Amino acid sequence: RPPTQFPDRDQAMEKIKDLTLLSDIFPTGFHGAVQAGVGPGSIVYIAGAGPVGLASAAGAQLLGAACVIVGDMIPERLEQARSFGCETVDLRREGSLRDMLAEILPNTGGIVDGAVDCVLEICTDRVCSMFEQDIESCKSVPQNVLSELSVLASNPGSIY
Repeated sequence: RPPTQFPDRDQAMEKIKDLTLLSDIFPTGFHGAVQAGVGPGSIVYIAGAGPVGLASAAGAQLLGAACVIVGDMIPERLEQARSFGCETVDLRREGSLRDMLAEILPNTGGIVDGAVDCVLEICTDRVCSMFEQDIESCKSVPQNVLSELSVLASNPGSIY
């Protein structure tokens, strides 16, 4: 029996990419928002604006969050988050994350109801050189993200 052939390979690949988004990336981000306790009226911070972070931000909106704030160091990713209604924090700026959030949330002093860590380990030579960091500094990024989030959330159990 001959193998199945797709009449239009490009169309098939596009469909596979769509299914990957629905079967992996979006559920991962949405689950993070659920685990962080996001619900109607919540204020949530999403650390990382890659595919999973943006999916988590969209998931937080679907769960009824009043304010979704996304932090990242890549301007294009922050622009994408703004394109669907998120507030953003450019983490290349000087100052603490809490102070940056307080600019957006003056009534809470930068405290959020929940936070989702969507930062992957970025310890590759190429990425570290982009930010002029050595490889050992980059390896500490995931731990630093969780440490920072622990002082931002009103309930430490709302960090996922």
